[in-house]
Amino acid sequence: MEIPAMLKKITILRFLILFFWSQMLLANTDVTTALRNQINILEQQQTLPIENEKITAATGLLANIYKIRQYAAVWAHPEQVKTLASNIETIDQDGLSSNDYHLQGITKLRQKIAENQGNANENQANLDILLSNALLRLVYHLTYGKIDPYSLDPNWNFSRKFIDGDPVSLFNKVLASNSTLADYIFQLRNQGTYHKFLKVSLKQYRALKINGGWPVIPEGGTLKPGAQDSRIPLIHQRLMITGDIQSPAPDESIYTAELVAGIKKFQDRHVLESDGIIGKKTLAAMNITVSARIDQIRANLERSRWVSQDIHGKFVIVNIAGFQAYLVEDKKIIWHSKVQVGKAYRQTPVFKDTITYIDINPTWTVPPTILKQDILPKLRKDPGYLKRKNMVVLDHQGNNIDIASINWDKVTGRNFRHMIRQQPGPSNALGRIKIMFPNKHAVYLHDTPSKKKFNKSERAFSSGCIRVQKPFELAELLLGNSEKWNLESLNKIVETEKLTRIKLPKSIPVLV
Repeated sequence: MEIPAMLKKITILRFLILFFWSQMLLANTDVTTALRNQINILEQQQTLPIENEKITAATGLLANIYKIRQYAAVWAHPEQVKTLASNIETIDQDGLSSNDYHLQGITKLRQKIAENQGNANENQANLDILLSNALLRLVYHLTYGKIDPYSLDPNWNFSRKFIDGDPVSLFNKVLASNSTLADYIFQLRNQGTYHKFLKVSLKQYRALKINGGWPVIPEGGTLKPGAQDSRIPLIHQRLMITGDIQSPAPDESIYTAELVAGIKKFQDRHVLESDGIIGKKTLAAMNITVSARIDQIRANLERSRWVSQDIHGKFVIVNIAGFQAYLVEDKKIIWHSKVQVGKAYRQTPVFKDTITYIDINPTWTVPPTILKQDILPKLRKDPGYLKRKNMVVLDHQGNNIDIASINWDKVTGRNFRHMIRQQPGPSNALGRIKIMFPNKHAVYLHDTPSKKKFNKSERAFSSGCIRVQKPFELAELLLGNSEKWNLESLNKIVETEKLTRIKLPKSIPVLV
């Protein structure tokens, strides 16, 4: 080949490269311009409609993301778009709704771009903004839930810190590669055993709904083992659908031993008295629709996200509705116990605090509400009540007041200027041990003399505190020194009937 001819070809090749490169830069510049225009509208109007989708929340954060990038497109890699879109498409598995993350708008714009419909630069810019906002929303909802629990309960004090550091830096870090994005979302969608269990249950109950759910059991009298009733085959079918019984329903209408076992399993799952008797409560639980159960599971998935930032390391968690307490370490339950919680009109509050010390042989100072509603009415009828209950009256300096000098008929909750305190002993309302996390609710974990009540399935008996069936086992684990603090050494302190305070070597969170 002659040199001039070769140079001519090289010159043409350079021209083509420069031409296409300039066109790419021009296209990118046009997308950048479109992004700048849209972000300006968003900042001015605090809202931005795109393909019937509205961007209203976190507008400042979204605008900052693009400003720092000088309005360059965020979603330059198609595989990242696919990763986010596929997560949005399947987010209903987590109890959330894909419509909250612009799925329809994203789908429309991707189709327009693929089919070269409309203004390509505007479509690319709009898709970029929708994807960015969808990711921000998705991350926030998976981390903390859609609803602010404080709006439902002003006592709520669990962690709600979004992220450590600069949110824009985190956003860019998550989008460093497709694997980084995929891993980050995967971790948020799989936050521990309980969360995964709820997702599995949601899938199962949705399948039950698709298959028609379960039949409604007609009202009727209480059914006991051996009874004959026309509803028996229907009850058998109902339990078979949810796996509480395995064999098909028999032709006869007799309440057999096999069905009794299935009913007990059902009752146990629903925190009912596991007695095998089909009464009003058991019948009502069987007749709750599959749709209502799905809603409950979705609500509990939301609640699990509310506390996800607080369930790590070693902590105690009290399940108020389930009447159970657990000690968890490294995501494993290492202890659990039945508990008694507050009555309907004195409910145990929902909150987070820190266990710092334990009292052996605690005293109990009667709170104002219990004094007014419980103690004073009993004292007016029976002046000997305090002595029998090992209670004393003290002034606020701790000096004893002669009980006989008080006219209880004239005492009210407002004019009573003293304290009533129950001394340590077997009849103390707090039992022999109190696990302390000082809080404004005056709610603690403690022992109780009312041990027979642990045999009940529904255990809402207290005035708000949490009565623990196995408090000494928990104390030994919290103190973390089995050679010094064990059941034997703790019981020796109990025998003294003297108040003894033991400080935990390390404070431990408690989530009620």
